[in-house]
Amino acid sequence: MDHWRLKAHSMGTAGDFCRGSGSHTPWSVSRPDLPDQMAACPCGIARPHPHLSAPIRPCPPDRPTPEAGFALPFTIFLVTIVTILLAAAFTRATSEHMIARGSDVSLTALSVAQSGLQSFFGDTFSVRPPEGDSIRYNVANGYAWVYPQVMLRPADTLDNFTYIVRAEGFVIHPNQGSTPVANRTVAQFARWQTGHMDVDGLLVVPNGIVSQGGSPSVAINGNDLCSPPDTSIYSIRAPIADSIPFGVEIDTISGTLTSTRQIGWPQPVALGTGVNWNQIVSGDFIPDHTSIQLGDGDYTSQLVVGDATIANGFGTGLLIVTGDLTFNGATAQWDGVILVGGQVDFNAGFSVVFGAIVTGLSEQVSISPAASEIGGPGNDATLQYASCRIHQALKSLTGFVPIQNARIDNWATY
Repeated sequence: MDHWRLKAHSMGTAGDFCRGSGSHTPWSVSRPDLPDQMAACPCGIARPHPHLSAPIRPCPPDRPTPEAGFALPFTIFLVTIVTILLAAAFTRATSEHMIARGSDVSLTALSVAQSGLQSFFGDTFSVRPPEGDSIRYNVANGYAWVYPQVMLRPADTLDNFTYIVRAEGFVIHPNQGSTPVANRTVAQFARWQTGHMDVDGLLVVPNGIVSQGGSPSVAINGNDLCSPPDTSIYSIRAPIADSIPFGVEIDTISGTLTSTRQIGWPQPVALGTGVNWNQIVSGDFIPDHTSIQLGDGDYTSQLVVGDATIANGFGTGLLIVTGDLTFNGATAQWDGVILVGGQVDFNAGFSVVFGAIVTGLSEQVSISPAASEIGGPGNDATLQYASCRIHQALKSLTGFVPIQNARIDNWATY
């Protein structure tokens, strides 16, 4: 009994048995409870006494242990990032190319629309176009449709109509067929004006006119030279004699002086012409030329700021001089209409006007110029009313006139 207890004590606990620790006295007897103790041990750890016949608890077959590597996920991640970056770079390059191309065709469409608009205003219209009319202009890189539309209709049909003129430009690429690749619309506010002038005298002188003496041959004829002739007008239209220092004071007139009308004061006489002098001198009138075009028979409009001279030459059209005008040289002739802010000095050997002439228009803005002068020793003059040449001179004024600072380049999105 004591021997068993000794053996049991030497055997130790099941934990000591599993760990195989301590010195064990050789067992000579079997232990019925040993298999139970071995069952409590982890597999392959029990180290029973060599004299014991109990088997060691076997371990299950070994299985491969998975290794937690990151090379493959990292490679996939890196490839994904590179793919995204390449796709983004390609998309950006494509977008920038499309933006640049779109900007280019947009500018081309704007140029086409503006070209069509300028072509429209450069056209000559004898009558006002009907409502809803449209005109096509073929220009470089495409074509433009122009649509004039009435915006303001005056009660008096002789007054100026206000229009909005739209021009839609279409860009055509020959290698892409006839379908437009871009379009742009611009617009310009404009007035329709007619070349009209209230002509109640061949020579209208709100500032009066005087003769330079001598015995010149001066003919001022209010009968129409054209055929068929228009109604005759006054030879001279001037204010009453005592409204200015001179009135009409011509010493010798050899030829035809149909009639002279002197009524009113200088400013009413100037306003009675229907010429808006203030608008002209303020820059609202846009002429064809800013100097006198001698030798030009096209009846254009010519505006000279300051004084001007017609010397040894022939001119036609509408001549506007804001200062004084002088006829000089051997022969000086003008066919059409002459409007002068100051005085006119017929000082040429032979001064000729076929049409009509108005001087002293500065009276409209309360500026009193000196009286005009005609005649003098050896200074002959012939002034002849010619309605057809007046109409020809004013013809260039009939049409659309753009209103300054009234253009819209983005009408489609306005």
